[in-house]
Amino acid sequence: MKFSDIKMFQMTRWLLLSSITVALGSSFLYGYNVAKLNTPTQMIQDFFNESYTKRYGSPLSKSRLNILWSFTVTIFVATGAVGSFICGWIADKIGRKRSLVLNNFLAIVGGLLEAASKPLMIPELIMMGRFIIGLNCGLTLGLATIFLTEISPQSIRGAVANFHQVGVVFGILAAQVMGLDSLLGTEKNWNYLLGFTIIPPILSCFILPFCPESPRYLMLSKNDEKAARLNMEKYHQKNSPELEEAITDMQKEYFASTDAIGKFQYTQLFRARKLRMALLVGISLMICQQWSGINAIFAYSESLFTQAGVKKSNIQYVIVGTGLVNVLITFVNLPLMDKAGRRSLLLYPSMVMIICMLLMIPSIGYQHKFPWLSHLSIVLMLFYIVGFALGLGPIPCMLPSETFRQGPRGAAVGIVQAFHWAMNMIVTFSFRFMEESIGEYLFIIFAIICTLSLIFVLLFLPETNGRSLDDIVMDFKRGYLWIPFRKKPYYIYANEVIAANKALYQTGGANVTLEIE
Repeated sequence: MKFSDIKMFQMTRWLLLSSITVALGSSFLYGYNVAKLNTPTQMIQDFFNESYTKRYGSPLSKSRLNILWSFTVTIFVATGAVGSFICGWIADKIGRKRSLVLNNFLAIVGGLLEAASKPLMIPELIMMGRFIIGLNCGLTLGLATIFLTEISPQSIRGAVANFHQVGVVFGILAAQVMGLDSLLGTEKNWNYLLGFTIIPPILSCFILPFCPESPRYLMLSKNDEKAARLNMEKYHQKNSPELEEAITDMQKEYFASTDAIGKFQYTQLFRARKLRMALLVGISLMICQQWSGINAIFAYSESLFTQAGVKKSNIQYVIVGTGLVNVLITFVNLPLMDKAGRRSLLLYPSMVMIICMLLMIPSIGYQHKFPWLSHLSIVLMLFYIVGFALGLGPIPCMLPSETFRQGPRGAAVGIVQAFHWAMNMIVTFSFRFMEESIGEYLFIIFAIICTLSLIFVLLFLPETNGRSLDDIVMDFKRGYLWIPFRKKPYYIYANEVIAANKALYQTGGANVTLEIE
């Protein structure tokens, strides 16, 4: 098979430019800012102590230092949740592309505040920077996935949307590499590590304004069919049947939609049955992702490498290696996303993750008796990371953009991404308590929650790969239910939809599908 035969490698120049710009100029910032404090934690805490000692004449007590550091970490997550919750409203008000451009300025301001904290000896600037960057990252999680989903051709929508996850994992790897002792992870340079945040958004501000706006936003939200068609042609191969199909589908959604585009209320997501189920599937995926044990795996990584005989001075380089594995598998997953489908990539890699977590329990628990088990634990950890990078890493963020029409899409993505931050905070604060209480047996909790969430998702999530957004929404309206060993999907409310359409036809209505709430 030639590279040119793979649909992903048939991306237009505008599509490739827009995808890379969003991945490296926006999504990258989320991954980088999540990971960049891991290395200089102790150095920044020492800076807090030194600054307050010079200011007040006495050092901080241990409890007060812990409170200040906890606030610095927590404020990033709190404002991230706020940013995600309002991302849909902002995207609908001023547009997808313009929202991403303006969001870059938040990252620039936040990064400058963090970088300036050390020379000015003002630790509060780090807190202010984390406050602003948290808002930026929260907005990014929603805006990037919405924009990438809406500009992508149907046949490669998974690959294009997955550019977001490529940017995230590349950001994490960049933070790990730049945080090395030989680079910026030193007492002298840690503020430059924090300040590097400003570089990607500055570059994005010079490129993203020239990228075409989302055609679906122009057509369905701004009623500008001419501009929408022009941009659609830039994001699709010229004279391809898929281009005309995409324009036709967009026109059908415009004339048939009853979702009050531009005036959609968040409460409607919970009142309408078809929207409520799609929302619950998205929330369940976020719960599954955050409770999948990924934080525990990385928390145990250092001790696993130590037990395996890796020198303490070399552990940071080995951890960078795990980050590199994550990046490589995410790149491999780009063409695979539209080849294997979302359900398969959720099911099989997650099964590998669950098995790895269950095997990690005896492997970690008995490695003091059998030293060779430490090597097995590392192998299990790597298999787990591969499974996460294939399924639960990228799919929960991109799926909400695929399962809603234009009207509710922004609000739905905002709520689901807000759950991402909420679950992240709960897992972060409960992890140390669980680890101290039950040790490696906490993997049982992660495995159970992951299994239950995954079962719910597989029962009610239709395959989205290679299908139009309207077809996916119709499956939720008809009450999609997966039944094992049944070749065709079962629809709980199919008879209601058929009856409603018959009634509409008999009354002389247009050939559109009546909304069943």
